[in-house]
Amino acid sequence: MQIVWVRPPWSSQLSDGERSFYVGRETSSGFLRVTCAEPYFASEGLVCRREDMDGEVRQVGLLVVGEEDQQVMARKVKMAANSLPRIVNCTRSTYY
Repeated sequence: MQIVWVRPPWSSQLSDGERSFYVGRETSSGFLRVTCAEPYFASEGLVCRREDMDGEVRQVGLLVVGEEDQQVMARKVKMAANSLPRIVNCTRSTYY
């Protein structure tokens, strides 16, 4: 699964860039967790190791692009669009 997030200028939860991680249920708690140790996820207690997940575990590719960098955003979104059924810009509720 690939996700593209066009980050609004005021957002600082995740820095621009590409990352790959897993999403799945933690065996001990049954709650959804991620293997991405970014401070945003870690501060919410959402991080666990891949081997501590069971059931259906999915690999996720996340591309975060700042809205203020229009040329880079356009290039990366165009590249990502080749492998995605659709890209959603949630800041404007516009479907591409």
